Amino acid sequence: PFVGSEELVSPDITFRSDLWGQEGGLEHIRSVREWREALEGLPESRFSLVSVFQPTPSQVVAQWNVSFIPPSVLGFAAFGRSLPGIEVRLVDILHRIEYPVTGMTWAKIKYLLKCLSQGFLPVPIAVIQGTTVLEFEKVDNASRHMHDWSKRRGSLTPRRTEPKATARAFERYQGETKAMADARQEFQNRYDEISNKVIDRVFDALSEKDRDQILGERDQDMSPRTSLEQLKHVVVRHSEELNLMSYVKSERLKNRRIASDLLSFLDTRKPPNLDVYEWDDVVRRGCDLSGVPGMGPLDIDGLDSETQGELLESAGAALTLLTLIGLILGVGFAFLYFQQTQQEAVMKEIMDAYT
Repeated sequence: PFVGSEELVSPDITFRSDLWGQEGGLEHIRSVREWREALEGLPESRFSLVSVFQPTPSQVVAQWNVSFIPPSVLGFAAFGRSLPGIEVRLVDILHRIEYPVTGMTWAKIKYLLKCLSQGFLPVPIAVIQGTTVLEFEKVDNASRHMHDWSKRRGSLTPRRTEPKATARAFERYQGETKAMADARQEFQNRYDEISNKVIDRVFDALSEKDRDQILGERDQDMSPRTSLEQLKHVVVRHSEELNLMSYVKSERLKNRRIASDLLSFLDTRKPPNLDVYEWDDVVRRGCDLSGVPGMGPLDIDGLDSETQGELLESAGAALTLLTLIGLILGVGFAFLYFQQTQQEAVMKEIMDAYT
């Protein structure tokens, strides 16, 4: 969940994640807008709020997950949906996080055939679990708060109303199908609903003793934004942690598919002030996946590290042998060529002598 409104965010808000951080309200609001659009751009993305609780009076913790179909299996899902009488079932594979991906085996083929005979096709879905911590601070003067925001924008003119975020990230797909459009709209509706729940939870989590002092006379029919303006609290710190990052740092992440899903999600968290290549460097430094079987530049899918090492050594030896054979053959052909050339020259001299 993101909070991206000037009324709800301090102009000096601090953001921290597993890979980077930033300071400032303008940068935060711009980032939130682009992150949301990028999330909507993930194939058939879904956002779910797992729980919200308040460990301290000024802190709210939200646990959430984002799911989407990995780009590598979009074709597989489309194939299943094209089969008459077959239901595509999206399957979470997080329980396989510490197990390397193996190649296609006869047992897997028999399992897929069994599923098809029962009328469904299992398709692995990407699930990214995370925790967001929002820290609030009381604002004694709401007018001064908006005045500070005006100074951050470099003008004291009234704030221009920002247009509602749209899913521009979908433009990178050549053809947006009706299913993709429906999924995008469902994501946006679900996101708005959950965001309102987070805001409402801020009020519900307040103690009964301080609620009247902070809220005053709160009308039950007020919108979340109006109520939060009366609350006179703004977010001063926003931190985000991904559950998978702990597996990466402890080198327990061994599943190549889950590692690829994590990289796809991190693509949506690119800061606006960094280009794609700069963000890729940040991800490589902070999220080292070279130890995941199949993620290295020379890794071979379906092989464990020991077998893969033996295979690479054998391949290296074979390559060396082939190189030596090529050199020997090259020298031999060169010798024959020069010998033939010399013989032709001698024959030419003999013919010239007779003529």
